Amino acid sequence: MIKHIVMALALTVAAPVFAQETPLDPARVASAKSLMDTIMPPAKREAMIDTIMRGMLNNINQMMTSSPEMTKAFGGDARVTAIFEKFMKRQQESSITMLKANFPGMMDAMANAYARRFTSGQMGEMKAFFETPTGQVYIDQAATIMTDPDIAKWQQDLMVKGFANLPKEAEAMMAEIKALKPPVKTGG
Repeated sequence: MIKHIVMALALTVAAPVFAQETPLDPARVASAKSLMDTIMPPAKREAMIDTIMRGMLNNINQMMTSSPEMTKAFGGDARVTAIFEKFMKRQQESSITMLKANFPGMMDAMANAYARRFTSGQMGEMKAFFETPTGQVYIDQAATIMTDPDIAKWQQDLMVKGFANLPKEAEAMMAEIKALKPPVKTGG
């Protein structure tokens, strides 16, 4: 489930980028890669991924396990809750492992995205900021933002709102599917 949520969010965010294919200037790509190495130093990347993903996924897990719908679905059975928690833990670890394994591709994609949007000069100015003491504090703290209690509450509220209509929408979709006539067979 978490994988599906993360993938859906990623696709939603990434969809507009696909429509904006433009040739990339190699100098801008090089500037962007240098900037990415400053913003997300290679030696700190795995720890940053862990911090960001664990914070976000823990928020999702907490929201799901405390929702009235899940409580009702579990029927108050602690064994079912324990099975679900093990499932969520496996999904969390799997998602983090997958992201770590595919992070080099994300870094290349981010460098290309920056190269499309910013000039080498602008990226040089950003890099200069991130190399300052304040920029370094930002880099060290940015990954922990997703673990902030206000962010966690916002995520939980958003998920509750997002799931509120899901049963009704799923029911409507199933009704549409059931109403389909059998497909017409062609050629054979």
